[in-house]
Amino acid sequence: MDLEFDVHDHRHQLKQLRDTGETAVFENRDELTCPACSKPFARLMIVTGRAITFPPTDGNPFCLLRREDDVVIFRH
Repeated sequence: MDLEFDVHDHRHQLKQLRDTGETAVFENRDELTCPACSKPFARLMIVTGRAITFPPTDGNPFCLLRREDDVVIFRH
């Protein structure tokens, strides 16, 4: 399984919704599949900062921290 995904290779299939400089959000307009699970995805978020907090979607927010060798998810 190829875990790479280059936004530039698929820019005509994605619609950019937001770009803050540290976070960019894209809408999948062409049933592109996720490189991790091979299923189509609705949105793609690219985070270049080391940490981000996601607002609650089911009542509980979670935070993501990118470390040197891994990514840690904190579920609140």
